[in-house]
Amino acid sequence: MEEGIEVLKEFWKGNRDLICPKCGSPLNLVAMYPKTKEGSLQVSYETFIECENCSFSIRVDTSKVYGAVKAFDDRTIDISSWSPSGAREIMTYENLLGKDKLENLFETGKLVEFLIVNDKVVAVME
Repeated sequence: MEEGIEVLKEFWKGNRDLICPKCGSPLNLVAMYPKTKEGSLQVSYETFIECENCSFSIRVDTSKVYGAVKAFDDRTIDISSWSPSGAREIMTYENLLGKDKLENLFETGKLVEFLIVNDKVVAVME
């Protein structure tokens, strides 16, 4: 999954010339279907990316959330953010980030973009 996360990070950073981490061939964005999460106005995308040459593929629900760490523990992270309508909201996700990274973000209150994959915070977009 680590290879897939790196590909998704590059995609969400705007890189559309993605390369397969297994064989080095181009990756194709097959489809992105927008959907609204229940109880939130945040939009996520059912994302399908596959290699032109080998069996590498990614099929996940992805989104980016711009916000700050409100609270966290070993299992979850609360992100304070804004909905598309401008309303404040706090969203809870499964936490896959390291404790040191989260402590730094929590202490500084820094606003960052979080990459969310299948309701799990997998990376900070830097």
